[in-house]
Amino acid sequence: VVLLEIITGRPPILNLPEKTQITQWVQSRLECGDIDNIVDTRLQGDYDRNSIWKVLDVALSCTSKVSVKRLTMSNVTTQLKDCLAPEFTRNAFPIQEFPLKISSEISPSTR
Repeated sequence: VVLLEIITGRPPILNLPEKTQITQWVQSRLECGDIDNIVDTRLQGDYDRNSIWKVLDVALSCTSKVSVKRLTMSNVTTQLKDCLAPEFTRNAFPIQEFPLKISSEISPSTR
């Protein structure tokens, strides 16, 4: 649900003519192929449509009423990383991993 809130810029319960859950609202628009009216207008069209489709698919998979059909968090993170790849390519930002070296030694410093 949080992913849907982020993508749509809308709350989890929409006050349309009648109260509607964000999951139902998104699903009904996806069935019509209406992705541009799902995405938060503040993005001003600056997104990769395929990435958004994939993220919406992941988000809706997480909200399945049948628990065995829901993704594990490990699957969610893997799929979300895959969804970001086209965005980084499109914006020419390489995906990089930086090693982090943390020393376990703590020594007092002189003043």
